[in-house]
Amino acid sequence: MSLFFLVVFSIPKSLYFNLKYFPVKTALLFPVLISYRTKLKALNGKIILPAQHCFGLIKIGFSGSYALGGGVKGYFENEGVIEFTGKATFSRGTQIIVGEKGLLKFGDDFRCNSNCIFNARTKIAFGDDCLLSWNVTLLDSDGHKIINLHEGSLLDGTKNISIGSHVWICSGVTILKGVCIGNHTIIAAGSIITKRIDGEHILIGGHNKVLKQEIDWEV
Repeated sequence: MSLFFLVVFSIPKSLYFNLKYFPVKTALLFPVLISYRTKLKALNGKIILPAQHCFGLIKIGFSGSYALGGGVKGYFENEGVIEFTGKATFSRGTQIIVGEKGLLKFGDDFRCNSNCIFNARTKIAFGDDCLLSWNVTLLDSDGHKIINLHEGSLLDGTKNISIGSHVWICSGVTILKGVCIGNHTIIAAGSIITKRIDGEHILIGGHNKVLKQEIDWEV
């Protein structure tokens, strides 16, 4: 199906989505286009748009490289706050999950390929001009309680994730709670990042390893 017809078939769901979140005058501009293939689980939270918004400023569930995500439905569940400071594009199979106390923030010109997962229970924030390849996962919580049996206490299960500006996260990357990534950074395919990594213009790979310095990237 062409992108044009996919958008047309998605107008009813997009209208419903926009009317749930925005005043009628704003909703009728369709600032958010959401694919009819995206499952809407919860729309109880809040979406913040930039002061200047237009048709299709935010696109969820359309396109994707190499037909990835073609057989996977997207998923949207918002109990908290999602904030956009500019345009953002999410490809097929995207899963967006924001808990009641969660904040998911995207800078301007955000793009992600198919089958990416954003699960914000506390805070996940991106700077401007970020690019995510396919099958990228960001989790700012453990998902379940983890108990220290020796002390009988709970481990800290949630920590914010902060991604700087002009960051390219390659395919198959997993970013876990407490991670902070600087500007002009590349995270290599298949990496698992579990902690803050200081520095800019660096290539990160494996398990929190700085592989190269003084680098940058272009589309």
